Amino acid sequence: SSNQPTYSIYNEDDPSEYLVNSLLESLSHYDRLVITSKLRAGRNEKAKQGRYCGGGVSTGVTIQNREMIVNENEMQTVRLIFRLKKRKLTPYRIALILNEKGIKGKNGGHWFPSSVTRILRNKIYKGLLKHGSNYYPSCLGKIL
Repeated sequence: SSNQPTYSIYNEDDPSEYLVNSLLESLSHYDRLVITSKLRAGRNEKAKQGRYCGGGVSTGVTIQNREMIVNENEMQTVRLIFRLKKRKLTPYRIALILNEKGIKGKNGGHWFPSSVTRILRNKIYKGLLKHGSNYYPSCLGKIL
């Protein structure tokens, strides 16, 4: 296609230009679909193995050399959240306590009830990795 810079789908005088451009476009689109399919299959396979396959990382987990490892500093906060929940505190109250103690969230920000709820519902701490709508045993195992 780089050898044919004059082809244009807008030139209605020569139908062959439209045909060649359409074929090149279709081949390019097909190539993108194949690449996307291979990447998706690779991510799915890593997820089935319980390994990191992209996306956001839970509090208490860090990515190092493309693999998940437990971040003990963050896990102290996660353990505190679960201890406070055992005392029947609401996510709102837990967020207040964390903010009052000056404990920062994973990205260095304040805690919100939704952040606390997300941690309490996250199955990574029980040894399950979520990928899409499926759960797989995590390579980290049960970390809480």
